[in-house]
Amino acid sequence: MRWNRIAVAVALYMVIASMAPLAAEAEGASGGDLQPYILHQGYEVEINGAYAVTEVTRVIENPSDESISYSFVFIIPEEALISNFSIQIGGVTYYADVLEKDDAQERYNESVEEGRDSGLVSSSRTNTFAYSVSLSPRETVRSTLRFEQMLLKENGWYRYELFMAGSTDSLKVGTLVVDVAITSMSEISEIRTEGYKGELDVAGPRGATASVHMRQEDVSPSEDMAVEWSTKAGPMEGTLLFGEKDGAGYFVHVFDPDIEGTRVPKDFVFILDNSGSMSGTKFSQAKEALTSIYGGLYREDRFSFVRFSTNAIAWKDELVGANDDNKDLILDHIDGLVIEGGTNIHAGVLKALDIFKNDGDSVPVIVLLTDGRANVGLYNRSEFRKDVALKNTVDASIFCIAFGNGADWTFLEALALENNGKATWVKEEMDAKNAIKGFTKSFSTPLVADLSFDYGDGVTDVYPTSFPAHYKGSEVLLAGRFPIGQDEISLVVSGRSGDGEIVKHTTISTEGVENQDFVPRFWAFQRIQYLLGHMKYNGTDNASVDEITELALEFQFVTDYTSLYVELPIEMTEGNTMNDHPEYYPSYGSPAMDGGAASESDVPGFMGVEVLLSFIAIMSIGWTIRRSRRGHRRT
Repeated sequence: MRWNRIAVAVALYMVIASMAPLAAEAEGASGGDLQPYILHQGYEVEINGAYAVTEVTRVIENPSDESISYSFVFIIPEEALISNFSIQIGGVTYYADVLEKDDAQERYNESVEEGRDSGLVSSSRTNTFAYSVSLSPRETVRSTLRFEQMLLKENGWYRYELFMAGSTDSLKVGTLVVDVAITSMSEISEIRTEGYKGELDVAGPRGATASVHMRQEDVSPSEDMAVEWSTKAGPMEGTLLFGEKDGAGYFVHVFDPDIEGTRVPKDFVFILDNSGSMSGTKFSQAKEALTSIYGGLYREDRFSFVRFSTNAIAWKDELVGANDDNKDLILDHIDGLVIEGGTNIHAGVLKALDIFKNDGDSVPVIVLLTDGRANVGLYNRSEFRKDVALKNTVDASIFCIAFGNGADWTFLEALALENNGKATWVKEEMDAKNAIKGFTKSFSTPLVADLSFDYGDGVTDVYPTSFPAHYKGSEVLLAGRFPIGQDEISLVVSGRSGDGEIVKHTTISTEGVENQDFVPRFWAFQRIQYLLGHMKYNGTDNASVDEITELALEFQFVTDYTSLYVELPIEMTEGNTMNDHPEYYPSYGSPAMDGGAASESDVPGFMGVEVLLSFIAIMSIGWTIRRSRRGHRRT
């Protein structure tokens, strides 16, 4: 009897340039014509409120009599964090551990020095977890990847996307299974699916639950799938769920009331870039977008307009009512604008801020339409954003619409997020009106302004920390901590609706409530994403890196500063191979060899010595991420 140790390292890389695409590589006499067969590919998705955990399981078989090496990918959402990777051997599942990146790299290097072949797999796809396997004849590998993400409610709907197209590199899958289970914090009103054209079993909604199931055989996934669902509004104080981990209490607070009465009016200043860099399609798209936006203003709203090139010029220095006459006047003015001069975005934003008067109860909103390519005035990105934050004394939300394939997306996204707004990106091949439809609707109807939450004594580390308004069809998600033993939380929600001030006092008991396992992870996810976003726009700092690393190790998340590592002790004896288990391979082979499809009973959970020996030659598993320079996907 002898022991071999197989090391599989999962490293996180920020890829700046496009990488070479994953390519199939077959070994043996066939000279590259051999391909593996995917017996089973399954997606198990559990969604609690706005938090989704996805497990993707893939069982790969070499149905031939020669060795095969092949590269595979798991495609994950841009905003998700990987939380586990595992392989199953002999009915036993071995899970990877999250380690500090240097520690994982050191252990991986040791495995290389011991003579095991290694390398890194790269991909041209964004947000992919890529790995390569070497399969001995007739051998099988089973792997599972788990990732977690937070979903946003926009325009009344949650949306979960499953990226299946291209995940198998056109290889056939014996059994393709998708199971999505949704448990909402309030009653589900409707559920629907998009993208996937095959037959789906949609169950519900039944109260606060719904599910989607799909099963196909002998297919090559060529379509993505999206599941969307709407929920009924919650109570005025919101809904709290609780969890516990390592002696600390955690909560998630969902605030999504549908306030009855008059909506809160808005004050808009629209800023249009008519500089030379916006010439051509971009300027036409921006004008078209403004025509659509002005058409959606309510009569109680007010607005003004600023255009900038080398300098910034206001259409009017005060806000005017959004009646039909004023809309016609501004649209005629915009129609007559032409391209000229340099790009002084800073002057345009400051001119807009000067127009706002802190003399009313309206919600101040700036909508900036530009390609973001400043070359006049203050155009250092960091100094620009700091100056705007200092001078935005009315707490105006800034929403950015980036135009053109070469737009400075990172800058515009940062400017929006730091000023309680968001951004979207209109590429030159898009229809501008359709591209911004959902985006502008998301901030068209504020229900509560000057929103604040106070949880009383004992509650700490609440994130996020800023949310000036709650808009119709959206929700506010907060997460915090409290000491175990604190038996209640004294919640005060305050704000202002169209009918006046709102103050809601509620005492919420923490005793005897059901412990939700996802709640502590939700809090950690929120905090890690906040810190990563802060450093993305403001540069790396040691305190944030240390906190991210500590949280990632505690909650087992893969981040820029942590990696997955699994070490597998395998007991191997003579003759202990898959060939000794004919129940997996009736009549010579697998369903792939016989031209049939695999059933769930065909999914093996064992790898023999030959695949283990070939696993020693496995390339390291690398998760390569290139943050795609794209904006808001919803329309």
